[in-house]
Amino acid sequence: MALSLRSKLKELPKVTKWVNGKVTDEDLKNRIVLFHFWSISCGMCKDSFEDLKEIKRKYKDVFLVGIHMPRSEEDTNLEKVEEEIKKYALKHPQALDNTHSMTDLFENEYVPSFYL
Repeated sequence: MALSLRSKLKELPKVTKWVNGKVTDEDLKNRIVLFHFWSISCGMCKDSFEDLKEIKRKYKDVFLVGIHMPRSEEDTNLEKVEEEIKKYALKHPQALDNTHSMTDLFENEYVPSFYL
């Protein structure tokens, strides 16, 4: 069942791989969390990375979680995704979601997209 507007996130689904630390349900309790969906094949996503870094600098209490949502078979290459994470110096946790489990939870269809 998808996450509804203003509903509480009950449990994170399993993802293909976590980079920069695994996020648990406990990590999210009583926090403001910004989920950022992106893909390595999305130019606008890469443009949004600097905005994310600015949000983190400005709002230190916001917990960022990146979710890499592949848009094609080529986007499922974990090594390439990890190279992009390093290239753009993304330090916050990243869920590599090749099975679209997080994507389905949020009923997300677009990249970049944000959920608070």
